[in-house]
Amino acid sequence: MKFFRTCFMRLLPAAAVLLLAACAGTQVNGINSSAISVGTPLPRTVAVIVENHSPAPNRDSRRAGQLADANQAVAALKDSLQKIMSTQHLIVVTVNEHPDLILQCSIVDVRSGNEALRVLVGYGAGRALLRTHVSLIASTALTQPLLAFETSSTTGRLPGASAGLASGSGLAAGGTALGLPGAMKQGLALELSQTTEHIDDELGKYFLAQNWPYGTSRNTKAGVFAGWF
Repeated sequence: MKFFRTCFMRLLPAAAVLLLAACAGTQVNGINSSAISVGTPLPRTVAVIVENHSPAPNRDSRRAGQLADANQAVAALKDSLQKIMSTQHLIVVTVNEHPDLILQCSIVDVRSGNEALRVLVGYGAGRALLRTHVSLIASTALTQPLLAFETSSTTGRLPGASAGLASGSGLAAGGTALGLPGAMKQGLALELSQTTEHIDDELGKYFLAQNWPYGTSRNTKAGVFAGWF
C-alpha cells in the first residue's frame, strides 16, 4: 500500500503539467490588415501602449482582486511587448516622441481565477482568462490600423484532476515543470505567455508581408515574465 501511495504522489506533478497544458488555449480572431503605402520607408521607432479596459465585477468583494489582475497584466504585457519590439530592429520610444509605429494593446477582460477550483473541478470553474484587442498603427495613418486582431486565452475549460492534485507540492512542481514560474500558483502566467507569443506571431506575419525585417523573438519567451510571478 505504501508503495502505491509513493508512486501516486510522484506522478502528481506530471499529471498537473498535463492537465494545465490540456486545459489551456489561446485563439486569435478578427484579423484585419492593410498594406503600407508604396515608398513608405522602413519604420525605425515604435511606442507600446497597454491599457486596461476590462469591466469591473458586479460584486464589490471581487473588484480589488480583478483590479490587481488587470494592473499586473498591463505591466507584464507592456514590459514583454517592449522587449519583443526591441529585438526587431526598432527603437522603443514614447508616444510623445512621434514614433513611426504604435503598438496598442487593450485588455478587454482579465481574471486569474481560482487555482483550487481550476485544478480540482475544471469545466470552467475558477478558470483564468485574458482577452485583448491589439492594433498596429502608423503615425501617418492614425485612423486606420495597419493590423488589428483580438486574442482570447483561457485555462481551466476541461475536467479537473480530482482530489489527487490538492497537494501543494504537486501544484508548485507543475508550474515549475512547465517553465513558467508560479504557473499553477498564479493563473495569469500561462495566459500572458501564450497571448504574448500569439501577438508576436501575428506581428511577424505582418512585418514579413511588408518586407520589413522581423527576426524570431521566441528566445525571449522564457525570460519575458521573470520577476512577475
